[in-house]
Amino acid sequence: MAIFRRWEIVEQLDSEDEIRLFLESEMKTGSLNALPRALAKAAKARSINQLAAETGIERHILCTMFLDTEEPHDFSLDTVARLAKAFGVSV
Repeated sequence: MAIFRRWEIVEQLDSEDEIRLFLESEMKTGSLNALPRALAKAAKARSINQLAAETGIERHILCTMFLDTEEPHDFSLDTVARLAKAFGVSV
């Protein structure tokens, strides 16, 4: 009997370039509502401590924001801009 597990893009985001390309693609093809979910997946693929240091957003706040990647919390434009910059994406 075959056992299937859900495929996660996070498993494929193993470099800074892959993360950046994923986010750029989501920004071009996805809806604006998909952006917080994409940022959550990118954050999951990266060190949360490094992301906190680069964005100036406290680690525990980031963890809370990205707790549920299916329905992440609403992000302010400032937060989106900080995260995008940390991932090397222009907004």
